[in-house]
Amino acid sequence: MKDIIIRNEQELKIKINNIKQEGINCLHLVADFDRTITKAHHIDNKVFTSSGILIEGNYISEEFNKEARNLFSTYRPNEISKELSLKEKSLKMHEWWTKTLQLFIDHKLNKNLLKEIIEKYSS
Repeated sequence: MKDIIIRNEQELKIKINNIKQEGINCLHLVADFDRTITKAHHIDNKVFTSSGILIEGNYISEEFNKEARNLFSTYRPNEISKELSLKEKSLKMHEWWTKTLQLFIDHKLNKNLLKEIIEKYSS
């Protein structure tokens, strides 16, 4: 916990208490699939996104990997485009992640697999 930086401890305590009061059924998990809140590199090593781990680790299926890579090839140019307006880019990113989430559903990504991956990468 010493490496965690908390900007506002009081605000964090309020949020934790709200989560406890509302219960687990109101808790939502935020996954950083696109590195908006995590690093792309650590020292000299590339750090995979959550979806990158699923693809590169061959955890689901070759068909999943193929479809996920196809989505990446299709939508990544939009994500880094300097020509698209913010609105156009946002629409494309929403479309990409909607299709990616459906891909997870279609290929039966489940809690047990996520738990296995977390345990592997947490050690």
